[in-house]
Amino acid sequence: MNPLLAWLLGGSNVPDTAARLHVHPQTVRYRPRQLEKLFGDTLCAPGTRLELIPALQATSTG
Repeated sequence: MNPLLAWLLGGSNVPDTAARLHVHPQTVRYRPRQLEKLFGDTLCAPGTRLELIPALQATSTG
């Protein structure tokens, strides 16, 4: 599963995302911090999340 998709589907919940990805929760905490440095608060905006989820789902199945 795409890590960003797992994060978005998990509602930014660290334990849930870590379980989806089969990684340690600390790994999940580290990655979004990197994304926040690049994109700021954009990924937290509900509209952006609603646009990203179907796009990421389409790319992961295709």
